[in-house]
Amino acid sequence: MSTFPHIVTIRPAIFAYRAYCPWLQPAGILSIAAMLLRNNYQVTFLDFMGYGKKIPTVKVVPPLVIRHYRRPYYRYGRSVKECHAMVKALPAPPAVFFLTSGMTYWYPGVIEAVGILRKYFPKVPIVLGGTYPSLEPDHARRSGVDIVSEGEGENNSVAIASEITGLQSTFSVNARDLDGYPYPAWHLVNKMYNREFRGAWLPLYSSRGCPFSCSYCASNTTYNFGFRQRSVLSVLDEIDDCVGRLGVRGFAFNDDNLLVNRDNHIKPILEGVIRREDKRKLQFNLPNSTAANQYDPELADLMFRAGFKRVIVSIEVLNPDDQAGLQRQSFSSDVDRAIGYLRDAGFAPRQIGVYILCGLPEQTRESVIETVLYVWRAGGLPIPLTFTPIRGTPEWSRCEDLGLVDAETDPLELSKGIVACQSDQLDYTDMIKVKMWANMIRGGVYNGVNIYSGDPLMTHALEKIVQWESGGDVGTGDGSRVSATFAPGRSVSSRDVSPLKDGDGRAVRFGVHRDDHHVYSIGEVLSQVTGISLSTIKRFDDVLAPTRKNGKRCYSPAAVAAIRRVAKSKLSGKRGAALKNLLSDFLKGGGP
Repeated sequence: MSTFPHIVTIRPAIFAYRAYCPWLQPAGILSIAAMLLRNNYQVTFLDFMGYGKKIPTVKVVPPLVIRHYRRPYYRYGRSVKECHAMVKALPAPPAVFFLTSGMTYWYPGVIEAVGILRKYFPKVPIVLGGTYPSLEPDHARRSGVDIVSEGEGENNSVAIASEITGLQSTFSVNARDLDGYPYPAWHLVNKMYNREFRGAWLPLYSSRGCPFSCSYCASNTTYNFGFRQRSVLSVLDEIDDCVGRLGVRGFAFNDDNLLVNRDNHIKPILEGVIRREDKRKLQFNLPNSTAANQYDPELADLMFRAGFKRVIVSIEVLNPDDQAGLQRQSFSSDVDRAIGYLRDAGFAPRQIGVYILCGLPEQTRESVIETVLYVWRAGGLPIPLTFTPIRGTPEWSRCEDLGLVDAETDPLELSKGIVACQSDQLDYTDMIKVKMWANMIRGGVYNGVNIYSGDPLMTHALEKIVQWESGGDVGTGDGSRVSATFAPGRSVSSRDVSPLKDGDGRAVRFGVHRDDHHVYSIGEVLSQVTGISLSTIKRFDDVLAPTRKNGKRCYSPAAVAAIRRVAKSKLSGKRGAALKNLLSDFLKGGGP
């Protein structure tokens, strides 16, 4: 056994309203592990969260500070019993523990991990690094750890380990030169890249930080050495290493601003990827937004040929005054051009996401709706994101001035499941409706169908949306206003769809599967048109007999026709019983 000090690096479980696990790979803590290995430490990695597409998820009681929100709250990760077993099975007594935490509102996972570690090794120092202590250092010091490491942690971790263990460091990096950093120690994650886990995307950083200072962003706090880019050769070598050594085929560029210096950075990287013999086997993704004003036809073409499966651009808000206040570098005309370049290069609308901030201080519902409509008309995929104020940013100061947050605001209250900045102009209910509306749009785009195509069912639903926007009562209309308001500037259909016929011989345009036997049912549309809640519709799945295709409920043309008959019948009172009786008779051949 090694005589060098044993250091244990740990990723805690996550406590949150929602966590999208495929993007949550522990690159930061494994980069620190790689630095410790280069300095001759014995290093173990404990993953309390787990890996793969099926990370265990358990509904738990939320902390007291957010319990009044009455929203489902979950623990993402291995069971507490498994975590205890992992600590007890360590191959050697630890000299120090290094913990990480990605989001500030994930800190309950840190507290849980500290409790587990203290039970078996009460005197071993615990060091906490990552985004949480960088943005909330005072709060992090109250989490039970011994040392808080702020900012980028590679050199900090080596210095802390050396001070605790007495082992003199032999390797450090120049923080300004990213090429000198070792690759993350992915080999410490046992079986992460087994067959079950092939669908995940390995994070890839070609740069750190951002040269800009958007008022809502804290990139320059977490990356405290400024904006730096790696050399083209360094990035290509890391891709080759991960492909050859780990068998990875999917990469996610996690840069905060990937396209800066595009002609000398990302373009040569993509050209290098395309030249490699295995280029057709590689796939790339962009979970973070990119600057729209950096796109040109050549870049869009290179991204398509290199194997990008999704591209994210960002507009945040449409109003020029709001954009100037956020200190953004891209405007609506830039987004329109970027989407056009990407579409011309071969990207389908479902592959072009556009982030929209929803819930900014003093933002109105009209401005959010206008921005969603703009993205739709431009041919992109609108993705509303709930704005979260970050301590230390200009937007945080603005929120403080408006009385929306203060020095005592708990990080849990800043979770994306809670809206800190709701107001009379844009409240929580409005934001939920906007997100449901955007989901309807995405449902149509993903299925290659223009949901604003003039179909009577869609027209009726959209008329109601327009009336909601204007504050009017829900009623009926001829749809002319909807057609004029919602007509997209580009066709969103990526393939020809031959509509099915329902029981009355009318076309059904929800989107047809290739077997031509089922149609997609967009639950929000059905709810708005029929007046029957989506949960009620789902309760009668035994009668409607849906199948599941690509994770979506699919109903037969007969079932859709039956629902349309319900919509015409102007039911009142006990809608559930009437629906069941009507559908039972209809599907038996009797009809209403």
